[in-house]
Amino acid sequence: MSTLTELKHQIRLTTKVILIALVLFIGYRIAVKIFQRTPPVPPKPKPNVLFGKLPFPQFEPIALLLSQNMIYELDLLTPSLPESPEKVYVYPAISLSASLFGPERDKKVAANYGFLGEPQNLFTRAYTLTFDWKKNPDSITSGAIKSESQAENLAIGLLKQSGIFPPDLNQGKRTVALLKLVGGEIRQIDKNEEASLARVDFFRQDVDKLSVYTSNPKKGSPSILLTSNSDSKKQILSLEYSFWNYDFTSQHLAEYPLKSSDEAWMEIQSGGGAMVYFNLVGLDPNIPYTSTTILKIRVKKVILGYYDSKEQQPYLEPIYVFECEAFLEGDKKGELTIYLPAITNDWLTTPEPTTETTETSSQ
Repeated sequence: MSTLTELKHQIRLTTKVILIALVLFIGYRIAVKIFQRTPPVPPKPKPNVLFGKLPFPQFEPIALLLSQNMIYELDLLTPSLPESPEKVYVYPAISLSASLFGPERDKKVAANYGFLGEPQNLFTRAYTLTFDWKKNPDSITSGAIKSESQAENLAIGLLKQSGIFPPDLNQGKRTVALLKLVGGEIRQIDKNEEASLARVDFFRQDVDKLSVYTSNPKKGSPSILLTSNSDSKKQILSLEYSFWNYDFTSQHLAEYPLKSSDEAWMEIQSGGGAMVYFNLVGLDPNIPYTSTTILKIRVKKVILGYYDSKEQQPYLEPIYVFECEAFLEGDKKGELTIYLPAITNDWLTTPEPTTETTETSSQ
């Protein structure tokens, strides 16, 4: 009996020792995990803001009549506002050489296509040529443009012939509008109609996978209004051209802090941004529109892009593009685009006053 009693005692003692050892082991592991030093997460490097404060983008706002009680709504095609990077690159402009676009080149291009007078020079303004086609309507009615591809190829050929078709345009998107002449005014063609002229807009290739926007999001640069007239001096009715070069190859890229999309949306609601495009839904964009009061703006899409102004700017800067529906008096609806600088406001200079802008209606 004593032997059996001693055995039970030893078993109980061994069990206690094992339990105590197990508890000590678990406690040790927990203590190691609690007090073990983990390497600190290194802070994210701040943007280098290489150029200091940047000039406010040179937007070209349009005059619109807004109700004093106008409402802003967010009704995105996506579940939420897009996520924005914490920083983005800014690219410096490259000065134009006199051999590329100078007065002599301007005059030569103008003369090639029958334009008279002095074209505006690229050093100070956009390159603009206009032919007074109303004095010679035969330049339009003597030919036909049968397809968008025909118009696009004709426009590319004219630009290349003049030596003003840089590779950047070759990689960008293009839009073509087939048009006709009605009562001395340019209008869109109806379905199955034959076009007598076309407008071709060229947009430069994306930068860092972001689209590049001009002062008018629907208009490229160059933008050419042309005919299929066999006489080269009657082929171009108007040519608007501005193409500024930027340094995309610099080893020291300039980084700048970016507003979040939520911050951008809050700024829009407080009246920030520039309204740069408006047209009634279903209205021919070639018909001048007289504004009526806008009662509500509904944002459908928010896009991060770059802004390339008509006038030369020191830097290619990022912007937010708000594509919206505008609700007007009389149950009318319009298409509206608003631009907003994407760089945080503390790294932008105070914007210069514009002659624009939105008037306020008491309605």
